[in-house]
Amino acid sequence: MDRRRRHSRQRGQVLVVTALVATLLIGASALAVDLSVQTSHRRTLQNVTDVAALAGAHDLGSDGSTVSAADQQQAVADALDAVRQDMGWPSTGWLAALNTPLPCAQPQALVDYGLSGFCTSVQYGDYTVTVSTPPYTPRSPADMEEHNVEVEMSQTTHNGLAGVIGFGSSTEGGHSVARHMLGGQTEGFALFSNTYVQAGNGAETVDGNVYANRYVNPQSAGQSSLCAQSTTGNDDGYIVLSAPQTKDAGQQTVKPAIADSFQAPPGNLCSNVQNSDTGVFQTGRDVQTHSCPTIAGVPDTLSYNSTINACVTLPLTPPVIAAPPLSGNAYTITAPCKNSGNGGGKKGGSGVPGCWDGTFSIGPGIYDIPPACAKTNTGNGCWDLLVSAPMTLTNVTFYLEAGAHMAVNLGGNGGAVTDTGPYNAGTGQANDGKLVVYGLGGSSLSVVGNNTTVTFQTGSIYMPGGTVDGGGSSAGALVMDGGQAVTDVWNVSTGNHPNPLIVYNPSFSPSSTETFRLVE
Repeated sequence: MDRRRRHSRQRGQVLVVTALVATLLIGASALAVDLSVQTSHRRTLQNVTDVAALAGAHDLGSDGSTVSAADQQQAVADALDAVRQDMGWPSTGWLAALNTPLPCAQPQALVDYGLSGFCTSVQYGDYTVTVSTPPYTPRSPADMEEHNVEVEMSQTTHNGLAGVIGFGSSTEGGHSVARHMLGGQTEGFALFSNTYVQAGNGAETVDGNVYANRYVNPQSAGQSSLCAQSTTGNDDGYIVLSAPQTKDAGQQTVKPAIADSFQAPPGNLCSNVQNSDTGVFQTGRDVQTHSCPTIAGVPDTLSYNSTINACVTLPLTPPVIAAPPLSGNAYTITAPCKNSGNGGGKKGGSGVPGCWDGTFSIGPGIYDIPPACAKTNTGNGCWDLLVSAPMTLTNVTFYLEAGAHMAVNLGGNGGAVTDTGPYNAGTGQANDGKLVVYGLGGSSLSVVGNNTTVTFQTGSIYMPGGTVDGGGSSAGALVMDGGQAVTDVWNVSTGNHPNPLIVYNPSFSPSSTETFRLVE
């Protein structure tokens, strides 16, 4: 009897455990089925928003750097229609939804600049579709730009089996931002920095406009200043920052890292700025009228900021350009320059060694510099290319591959390295003969020797993901007498500069290629 009762109780426990396990398995299966459906919906929505954003962006930039209100309205309309077509929604019901749009909350950044963004948000069944240009809710502030279209789409679905365990509904969404800019455009800045501009221990001059995405910061130690001016008669000499921007510790919105506000130089001439003056000066802005200019390649988003006494703009992106052609007299650095010499690199054929020490001649051409030294080793006697002797280069272009590092260090006695201008291979391509330095992401150009002066007589530096650094040079200079510099970081904290740091020459500004792509 006792044995039969014991078996009966065990059978009851097995039934309870089986029921619990079955419930868990059913719940897990329900969640798996619903998650699979949600993933499918999310992929579908993302594909739809990608296509719609590109359809809308196609209408922008038809006049180069100018985007009209009509362009923006057409972009929104075409993006919405692309959504309708991809989803297979009937025109009648869709038009009814368009006639009763949802409100769009305009971002404060557009309000601050007095811009009228275009946005339409509609509800169609379980779907919400919002299209805006400039993008109202981009993931990156830099993408709130007039050449961009944003499409957001969400769907609320009623779950099946998952609803039994408390997950009654879920919302999936797609988010896309597309950009369209025609090619052949140039930026109207002598110096364009994707992060910040650090000036050196002396009065430095830029003949043209300056843009810094973050801030302009003359060296805090000693006496230091940076002055933007125009001697060409053009409406130049402005220093422009982006806004809104991420605040540094203790930093107000769009206020540079230094305590000084931007100011006009004495007599509105940079030549009157002395080495004893510290701060940021500009000649282009009228202090009384607080006016901001129209600058080539920049959307009409400049506004005056009284906190810093300067013009600010929505974040700009560096121009996308075609690389100079590796053709004609094209050479490759065969070995890096180390303390022990060229490391076996020999001149001959299409290759040259990485130590330019004056023992052999360098002819006109474009020199491809691959990354052979890790960045951590550049301070330990290894450079992908090191110029260590005074020399005059005739029509030489440096092509720094991603992560490549080039330096000029003439030792304690110093001297001058001069490049007369960029190499022109005669291909007729857009930027052939315009660039003295072309650098891919993570590349760097450094002037590290005392009393070392590097002069590019004509031509531009294009390193939007790289660094130009003069931090190791005392009483030296990096001079560009006719061109433009586009960098990620401009950190030329060298000594006194006897000539303008950069003289803007639009003839050598690289022209952009057409950009038509998804950016988010």
